[in-house]
Amino acid sequence: MSRLRVLITGATGFLGAHVTRALLDQEARLTLLARPSSELGRLFRVAGTRLDRTELRRVDLGAAEAVRAEMSRAQPEVVIHLAADARARAPEDEVEAMRALHVGVTRGLAEASIELGARLVVVSTSDVYGKLPSPHDAEGEVAPRTPYARTKAEADAMVLGPLRDQGLSAVVLRPYLVYGPGAQPRQLLPALIAACLAGRDFPMTDGLQRRDFVYVGDVARAVALAATAPDAVGRVIDLCTGVPRQVADVVRLVVDRIQPAQGGPVLGATARPADEPEAHYGDPAPAEARLGWKAEVSLEEGIDRTIDAAREERSK
Repeated sequence: MSRLRVLITGATGFLGAHVTRALLDQEARLTLLARPSSELGRLFRVAGTRLDRTELRRVDLGAAEAVRAEMSRAQPEVVIHLAADARARAPEDEVEAMRALHVGVTRGLAEASIELGARLVVVSTSDVYGKLPSPHDAEGEVAPRTPYARTKAEADAMVLGPLRDQGLSAVVLRPYLVYGPGAQPRQLLPALIAACLAGRDFPMTDGLQRRDFVYVGDVARAVALAATAPDAVGRVIDLCTGVPRQVADVVRLVVDRIQPAQGGPVLGATARPADEPEAHYGDPAPAEARLGWKAEVSLEEGIDRTIDAAREERSK
C-alpha cells in the first residue's frame, strides 16, 4: 500500500474521512476530489494534520470532462468511489439527480479507470437487499425499495456487468449499518446520543427490528484492503458482523452509558415504515475469504468511542 496512488471521491463524508485516515496510515499517496461546496470540518477532525500529505481538488463530479481531467492528472492506480446521496426518501423530483450521481458519475469514473488501468472500488449499500431474507447472499438477487437503493443497485450491475466486459477491474462493497464518530446527525445513534447529552426526549419506533451494526473504522479498513486484495476483483462483498442486534437493545446501551437525568428515548412513539424489514444482516465469511477482513470493534466499544467523540465535540 505504501506509495500507492489512490484517488477518492466523497472523502469529506462520514465514511470518506475514515477511509482517508486509513489510507494515510498506510502511506498511500492520495488525491481527494470534493465538490466545490463540500465542508472540510469532518475530514480535518478525523484525519487531522496528516492531510498536508494529500492533494485536495475541488470539482463538480457531474462534470464528466473535468473529472476525467483530474484523473488523467493524478494517474491513480486505485479509484475509491464513495460520493453518494444516501437519503432513503428523496422526493420524486430529485430522483433523477440521485441517479445521475450514482449511475452517471460511476460510469464516468469506470470508463476513465479502464483507460488508466486503475482498479475501481465502489462503495454501495446493503439497502439493495430490501426485505430479502437474512443473511443476504452478495452473489444473489437484490430487491431495492427506495430511489437510493435502486440507483445504487443499477450502478453495481453496470460495474460488474457491461463495464467489466470492457476491461474494468472493479470491487463492489456493501456495508451494513455503519456507525461511529462523525456520522450524519440525522442517523439513529448520533441523533440519540445528542438528545441524551442535551436531556431531550427522543421519540422513536419500538426498536424491535434487528440490524447489523458495523463500526466505521472497521469498514474503512475493509475499503483500504479492497484497493489491493487480488481475490476481490469482480466481486460483490458485504461488510458486516453477521450478528444482528435489536435496535432497542442498542438504544439501552447508549442510555446506560450516558445516564441522562432527563429526556432520552421514547420507544414506540413513532411508527415503523411498513416496508421496513424486521431483520437485516449479512454473512461475513466472504469478506474474510476475499479481503482477509472481519469486524474487530465490538458494538459496546464502538458506542463508547462514538459517545466520547460526541462529548468532545459538544465541549468545544
